[in-house]
Amino acid sequence: MTFERFRALHHADEPLLLPCAWDHASAAALARAGFAAIGTTSLGVAAAAGKPDAGRATRQETLALARTITGLGIPVTVDIEAGFGETPGQVADLVAQLAGLGVAGINLEDGRGTGLADASAQAKLIAAVKRRVPQVFLNARTDAFWLDLPDARALAL
Repeated sequence: MTFERFRALHHADEPLLLPCAWDHASAAALARAGFAAIGTTSLGVAAAAGKPDAGRATRQETLALARTITGLGIPVTVDIEAGFGETPGQVADLVAQLAGLGVAGINLEDGRGTGLADASAQAKLIAAVKRRVPQVFLNARTDAFWLDLPDARALAL
């Protein structure tokens, strides 16, 4: 199964190199190049669609890309920005839909445009996803460095 295969790649003797695709052509090229798994990039998907990143504008493009690249024969993890939903339940529904397409993992960011999500709200979001789709590999990404927030680097050290 894809979930177990993707999880095993994270525990192999060699580090997992996870290149990111922004459309079907880039994903197919990465699969042909021999990568064991591929991810998507919300910035790349947004740029390819001519839409802004981190603004919930590319939900449909993200789903369409996931639909096409899960057939490439390697595990896929999808960047869903902050979840493309208003509530934890909506985000969990999206992840369940992606898992149904064959997606093995997701990136769930804590960045919200110009700042970070409230830690408690982010924890509820993560918990809802893990309750609904426990087999999906969830990368709960922290955007403190990318947003260049005051003292973010000091907090991480």
